[in-house]
Amino acid sequence: FVPVVSAESRPQETVVLLHGILNRPFVMTKIQRGLEKNGFRVLNWGYQSTEKTIEEYTADLKTFVESQKLTHPVHFVGFSLGSIIARNYLSTTPPPQLGRFVQIAPPNHGSERVSALSQFKTVRWILGDKAFEQMKPNSAFLQSMGLPPCAIGIIVGGRGDGKGYSDSLAGDDDGTVSLNSSRLEGAKDFAQVPSTHTLLLAQDKTVDLVVAFLKNGTFRFNSSAEVLK
Repeated sequence: FVPVVSAESRPQETVVLLHGILNRPFVMTKIQRGLEKNGFRVLNWGYQSTEKTIEEYTADLKTFVESQKLTHPVHFVGFSLGSIIARNYLSTTPPPQLGRFVQIAPPNHGSERVSALSQFKTVRWILGDKAFEQMKPNSAFLQSMGLPPCAIGIIVGGRGDGKGYSDSLAGDDDGTVSLNSSRLEGAKDFAQVPSTHTLLLAQDKTVDLVVAFLKNGTFRFNSSAEVLK
């Protein structure tokens, strides 16, 4: 359980939320409400996820953040592709008031599902040939991406049985991204919530973990999810 802290008891810190591919900001609503109840100001940023490269989305995010003229710490929470856009932004041109960063189901090393789906012309038409293609396993883009200069917490899904939801992914997975792909050297904490990929955003445990990390820089005081090394 994460105790609720009123907005009056702390300087109002800001959290920027980023959804994933083929999503809209509303998918982050549960997390937004949990953060707002704990005194954070939330900016639920939306973008057209199938039209541009990750570098172009990064530039758009930078423009958006700078337009807010923030003076208190600003944290970032990204889901799936959104976590990669945020990581690229924070590792290249981080805001001076940067706080903490939570990645939810991040394909930090790409997803084998992208390689499989990209063989189909219809899928490429729906998802685009830009950011989607950059998410292939260990693409040159992903291999060149740096590490943001802040505390990073990673939340993943999966079954917790070492096998996961998809037979086509090695080890445990959430049906879209494997745990091994989500791992990032230098991350401070890594927690698992039993769930498939998109449904991670609907889990109370996910919200609790996000709030815990942004407030305390760790998942470990929260016992509702398994914290992994």
